[in-house]
Amino acid sequence: MRILPLVTLAAVVAASMPSEAQTKERRAASAALAPPPSAKRIPLGTTEEAKEVIKALRSIDAAVTSGINFQDYSKSVNELTTALTALDEVLEDRKAVSIRSQIAETLKPYQTAKDLWSFCVTSDDCSHNFINMDSGTLSKTVDQYLKEYPSANVPIDKGGALMNLFGPQVHWKSLLKAMWLVGGEKGKTLRSSLHSE
Repeated sequence: MRILPLVTLAAVVAASMPSEAQTKERRAASAALAPPPSAKRIPLGTTEEAKEVIKALRSIDAAVTSGINFQDYSKSVNELTTALTALDEVLEDRKAVSIRSQIAETLKPYQTAKDLWSFCVTSDDCSHNFINMDSGTLSKTVDQYLKEYPSANVPIDKGGALMNLFGPQVHWKSLLKAMWLVGGEKGKTLRSSLHSE
């Protein structure tokens, strides 16, 4: 084996290295062939975060349709909240402002129903499944709910939540159903947006 002098070895290495101009030219050609940064991202609807949100939405919708107790419902809302929070971080990274605004809209009806249900299982204001609208700490809040969920603001025999047996009353379980209906609609809109992004 022949040993080259250090100066000769350095000259061989230098000769084999591309010049600065060649390096710039190669980088420009490589960049022109590379897909745009947006093409490298996977579609939003196929991210793990989006899949978890879709799973949580389907789960909560199935549960409220078939029947669920408060403890399980509360757990389902917490799981939905966690999934939506994780998705929100992905949306923030992607600068998906329009979809980010749908997250709070989707969660609100489910969270509001959870809060109302929690109050009603521990309060005398919701005795016999009705909230008396003439008195009680909940009447102003329920009045606001009836404005936000207008399908409940009709008589119970027409699919709403209003009764008038012993004064104006609201059947709070029917009010929950109206909230869940809106939550389901908002969830469908969010799922559609995730798949179209």
